[in-house]
Amino acid sequence: MIRLQGVSKVFGDGRSRVPALVDITFSVDPGDFVVLYGASGAGKTTLLRMLYRAERPTEGEIEVAGFDLSTLRRREIPQLRRSIGIVFQDAKLLAGRTVFDNVAFVLRVLGTPRREITPLAFAALKAVGLSARAQAHPHQLSQGEAQRAALARAIVKAPPLLIADEPTGNLDDDMAGEILELIKDIGRRGTTVLFATHQAKLVGLLERRTLRLERGAPREGRGLSVTSFLMSEALRDLRRAGRVGVSAILLIALSLAALGGFWLLSLNLGRAIGQWRDRVRVVVYLREEPPAVKVNDLLRRIEALGGIQRVRYVSKNEALQLLKRSLGGQADVVDQLPRNPLPASVEVTPDSDRATPEGTRELVRRLTALPEVEDVQGGAQWVEGLAQFQRLFQLVGLGVGAVLALAAILTVTTATTLVLHLRRDEMEIMRLVGAAESVIRLPRLLQGMAQGLVAGTLALAVLEVAFALAAPRLEPLLPVTLGLQRAVFLSFPQMLGLIGGGTALGAIGGLLATRQTPA
Repeated sequence: MIRLQGVSKVFGDGRSRVPALVDITFSVDPGDFVVLYGASGAGKTTLLRMLYRAERPTEGEIEVAGFDLSTLRRREIPQLRRSIGIVFQDAKLLAGRTVFDNVAFVLRVLGTPRREITPLAFAALKAVGLSARAQAHPHQLSQGEAQRAALARAIVKAPPLLIADEPTGNLDDDMAGEILELIKDIGRRGTTVLFATHQAKLVGLLERRTLRLERGAPREGRGLSVTSFLMSEALRDLRRAGRVGVSAILLIALSLAALGGFWLLSLNLGRAIGQWRDRVRVVVYLREEPPAVKVNDLLRRIEALGGIQRVRYVSKNEALQLLKRSLGGQADVVDQLPRNPLPASVEVTPDSDRATPEGTRELVRRLTALPEVEDVQGGAQWVEGLAQFQRLFQLVGLGVGAVLALAAILTVTTATTLVLHLRRDEMEIMRLVGAAESVIRLPRLLQGMAQGLVAGTLALAVLEVAFALAAPRLEPLLPVTLGLQRAVFLSFPQMLGLIGGGTALGAIGGLLATRQTPA
């Protein structure tokens, strides 16, 4: 079960080198109960920490439960620790959870099916005589009861090896005797036990094989429940973040609302630009009105220039009638003119490729070269000016959104780091019981994503309310200013994109906090 060969541990380097363990060699067979005895500072805790790879030896080889610790990869450490139950001098119970939840916590992080968690947890509590106190909190327990709860947590996953590091160090004689009997009973059931103590009287009481450490030298004498756990922990962390978490949500919502507002305005500007591009006209004024038989020939030559969607001939008489209609009640003024002063013309509609400033300029140049043409007017310059304004508007929106988003990410990082500080005891227990590093770290990422998701939904709700209030007041002006009959809101994919953007911002903040925290 355990084999150490020539193991030494030295702390520091150079002149500050301090040997903690020197040339340790021993083995423990499966089912053995071995006492590790030594005074405080003899190296007991250092040796035990090496067994579950919290420390690495300076020299030597260690094998535990079939794992060669000298070649063990970091991602394999959780597998090693799942085969080890650990009890400390300090019970290390999680203050915010009941006794039952402290025991069940181990099963949840290891992915035990939900239906099996309750019976296994109660079986462990029954084994240590604590089932009646399952709903009590750690502050309601005596020291002996707290150590029993810690022992139940260590054996709930039925590990083949139990490491007990001074489990009776803080107890009086009566309580210590009870804990000893429980551990001996666990050993009788076939579990390998390594029991460390500095109390000589316990060595006599245990009457087991004893390894004495003197100055560092030895002498003989997973499933659906994981997902459920991760989600519940993320929500729990979100509540723990308190005001900082709320600030992060509000900042993300503000950045997304600002970005969404610019996006909404840009979307409607784009619609207007698209419509006005379709209405671009180039008017060709003719020197003289051509005979009717030559009109079709002129139109064919204009179409042959290329880049033209359609052409329409406007005679002098038709131009005069259009002028009268536009003057309305003052049309009589036109009748007083001695002759028709308006020229015949051809209205040219460029195709989509030509409806740009460069395209219309080239078209005007070609039209001007025709011998019948007196003047050419019109083009897409003003439409392109509107498009440039739209692009500038988008850049400003992105800049404002980016600044607010950066502030939001930093706030999410702060909130997540705060929760990490509050969860440090839980994370220590999770690592010691063999939880995968992803299970330990994922709640931090999920916490940030949850903040971002809430913020994205909030920003979308704010935008919808603002649009519902503003649209009826602005729509009468739209036909006059932009040529639009009504304003439109973001499409469903765009709304999902806004919410997804909030979730991404929260995830980035969670990842930054995760990277800043050592494993």
